[in-house]
Amino acid sequence: MTLEKCFAIVIDMNQPHQFSLFFVKKEQIAKDTYTFYFDRKQTGYEFVAGQYNTITLPHDNPDGRGIKRFFSVSSSPNNKEFLTITSRVTSNSSFKRKLLSLQKGEGVLFEGPRGHFVLKEVNGEYVFLVGGIGITPLMSIVRFVNEENLPTKLTLFVSFSNLNEIIMYDEFKKIELQNPNIQIIYTITQPEKSLESWTGETGRITKEMILKYVSDNIKPYYYVVGPPQMVEGMMAIVQELDIPQERIIKENFTGY
Repeated sequence: MTLEKCFAIVIDMNQPHQFSLFFVKKEQIAKDTYTFYFDRKQTGYEFVAGQYNTITLPHDNPDGRGIKRFFSVSSSPNNKEFLTITSRVTSNSSFKRKLLSLQKGEGVLFEGPRGHFVLKEVNGEYVFLVGGIGITPLMSIVRFVNEENLPTKLTLFVSFSNLNEIIMYDEFKKIELQNPNIQIIYTITQPEKSLESWTGETGRITKEMILKYVSDNIKPYYYVVGPPQMVEGMMAIVQELDIPQERIIKENFTGY
């Protein structure tokens, strides 16, 4: 996909449509976290990095949340072979149990693309404040920006409870080394619960941590994504930094 075409889709991204994709495989990437691969080759589906879809999975005895869920696309728009979603899988969700049991070749109903958690301008600067599995739309955005060698400047702060839950560390750090416009800071809130030692940042994302890595903190757009309580806390910090409201975008990840 050309850069111009990709960002032009933003104009029409409020027109989601239904389509089916065949399940290919799943890959466990962290404790209770999996990436699910769907065959994209036979569809003309296009999306902008950062968007999400609705997935419908009929199954026996669904729990109170039903047979539909929202999932950000974790693959880059440039990946024409697969569309991927990445999710934590808990046994108390009938939907997630069905997702985990998908068999190769099984068709799955999607509807999308949806959402405005996308880059506003190619030449912009962005600070992302992310909690846990809220990193999934950033998997698509960071990959796309790096693949296209865009002049976009990204600083990503992402918080996990412990090392066992971290995802994308190796790939993101490799991208960070290759691309001077991309800076990625992982922080662990409960390092004592990790099986391995950790030499990176610890504790929750704070105002002081942001100022440590962002020299001109007023210039960037601020994107906040994660569980509602985390988003609420990050919004308080962004407001304390006196960031104009029009430069703030937030997205809640409710439930898993």
